[in-house]
Amino acid sequence: MTAPNSDENPVPVRQAAQMLRDYLGRLGNIWVEGQVAQLRRRQRQAYLTLRDTESEISIPVVVGLDRLDGSGVDTGNRIVVDLKLEYWNTSGQLQWRARQLQPLGEGALLRQLAALKKTLAAEGLFADERKRPLPFVPRRVGLICGRRAAAHDDVVTNARLRWPTVEFELREVAVQGAKCVPEVVAALSELDRDEDVDVIVITRGGGSFEDLLGFSNEALLRAVSGSNTPVVSAIGHEEDNPLLDLVADVRASTPTAAGKLIVPDAEAEIAQLNLATRRLERTILAQLTGQQTLMMQLIERLNRVSPAELLNERRREITETVRRIYRLTATSLSTEQTKFNVLRQRPVLARPDEMLRPLREDLHMHIASLRRVSSTTLGNRQQNLAATTARLAALSPQGTLDRGYAVVRRPDGALITDATDVKAEEPFTVRVRSGSFAAIVAES
Repeated sequence: MTAPNSDENPVPVRQAAQMLRDYLGRLGNIWVEGQVAQLRRRQRQAYLTLRDTESEISIPVVVGLDRLDGSGVDTGNRIVVDLKLEYWNTSGQLQWRARQLQPLGEGALLRQLAALKKTLAAEGLFADERKRPLPFVPRRVGLICGRRAAAHDDVVTNARLRWPTVEFELREVAVQGAKCVPEVVAALSELDRDEDVDVIVITRGGGSFEDLLGFSNEALLRAVSGSNTPVVSAIGHEEDNPLLDLVADVRASTPTAAGKLIVPDAEAEIAQLNLATRRLERTILAQLTGQQTLMMQLIERLNRVSPAELLNERRREITETVRRIYRLTATSLSTEQTKFNVLRQRPVLARPDEMLRPLREDLHMHIASLRRVSSTTLGNRQQNLAATTARLAALSPQGTLDRGYAVVRRPDGALITDATDVKAEEPFTVRVRSGSFAAIVAES
């Protein structure tokens, strides 16, 4: 386009326009993909606005009606068009002219989606091991949905029927068209930065294949994969399967199903809690009953072997022995007295005193012998009693306390037997011979 000119040798406007037209004429055609945002028909040609599917950029395109009619292209279609940039000398305007155009069919889109799916799967974005579990009870649920959408009500209503106190952080965005992907990605990024949001739900109702294309967009899928917060995909109905379902941590077949997935059923959890409480009560009661039975058995055994019980048993034995001795002595004395009385009554005894003397001597001898035996027996019994009492006193805890030892217990009654068992500032009780007193550990 250069020409040897200067301010003294300028080119006229017509020549400059012709130079631009010649330059553009040397440019080739270009195939462009986009969405028909607007279409106006005139007498012999039509004017359409071709919009990018992922941004707010659009270009005007002129096409002859003979090429447009029969192509099946209409407003809202995604198309591929063969464009040529033209320059009009008379008006000084540039315009894109369509040489060929055709709708971008689902077959082509499906091939693109299949290629993208294969790429993302190879990168591991669909792998089960990278999927995170949903929190049991989220503090707050991030909800990305369309503006005034029924999907919003389906998620919120069903979630609150199960868990009435669940809170939502709402982000309303475009859920189809050119604004869909950037707005959803922006909302996802914002909710992901919110520390109170524990799970994010991306939802919309059903729609056509093209309506849901935004949720198979690579930029959106990578944003979901990079999110630090678990993401639930709830797009359309059961038969709708955008690639977001494969990247998200959890896939819900419908917005209603998403509302049931993100929170537990409060009534079911309360029933489970009540059941667990009853089981715990029964277990504790059984343990307490068993411990009480064991304690009574131990008390009974302790009573049988306690020093006081042993001493009482010895006392009962000595008392019974003394009684038997008294009974034997009384019987012997009674027998001798009877014999004596019989002898005194015999008339043949001329001198009763002489007859009684040897008997009296025998009686005194027997009495002395009996007294010696009784004294010896009682002395032995008393010595045995004293020895047993001494042994019992030596084994008695009170005897240990009398010798200067002490028993140290915690406030709950547990014995402290090792110095390493106590901590600084821990209180305890010390029992000594004549009482007990409270103390506290200065340092451990």
